[in-house]
Parts: sequence; structure tokens; C-alpha cells
Amino acid sequence: PDLMARFLIEWSARGAYMTEPVDGWIRGAGERCIALGQEKVGLQEEVA
Repeated sequence: PDLMARFLIEWSARGAYMTEPVDGWIRGAGERCIALGQEKVGLQEEVA
């Protein structure tokens, strides 16, 4: 149980940092869709 608890604490602590760049990826995908003429898709990506 102690090993599992330590693992879950470590996993949770690292997981928060993994999501930081996602916002930039989504924004970049939306901008690229707009640049390629897919405004409807691009605007949905930017709003999400």
C-alpha cells in the first residue's frame, strides 16, 4: 500500500505539468486551420 500511495502522489504531481502546453497546441491548431481556409474548424479549436 505504501508503494502504491507514493506512486499515486508522484503521478498526480507530474500530471499537472503535462497539461501546461496543451493550451498552446490547441491554439496553434486553430490558427493553422484558419490559415488553411478551414475557418469553421479553426474557430471551434480556438474557442475550446
